[in-house]
Amino acid sequence: MTPPLLFLDVDGVILPFTHTQIPTHTLRHLSTILTAVPDIKMILSSTWRCSPQSVSHLRESFASYGPPLSSFISHLENTTDLGWHTVWCEEIARYLANDTRTHTDTDCLR
Repeated sequence: MTPPLLFLDVDGVILPFTHTQIPTHTLRHLSTILTAVPDIKMILSSTWRCSPQSVSHLRESFASYGPPLSSFISHLENTTDLGWHTVWCEEIARYLANDTRTHTDTDCLR
């Protein structure tokens, strides 16, 4: 069975528009998903993927939170196409089209 994919968006998802730092409660919710699906592969699909400073901030947030987020820091290297900034679902469809794994169902949590 192909491990499920989680396409992580940041702005408005784990970072509410009214905040400047990622709140602990959104990291806790993300952690709950990662714990419930231990073989999940995370792909950073946020515009944050284009900024090394932003990716570094995510790494620091994951590390500060601890397990299981800290064990997913390496997953932040998995990104959708850095040059593709149109519609989010098209960005993901393009990733899936280029992924070598077989996909039978695509469910998207956002």
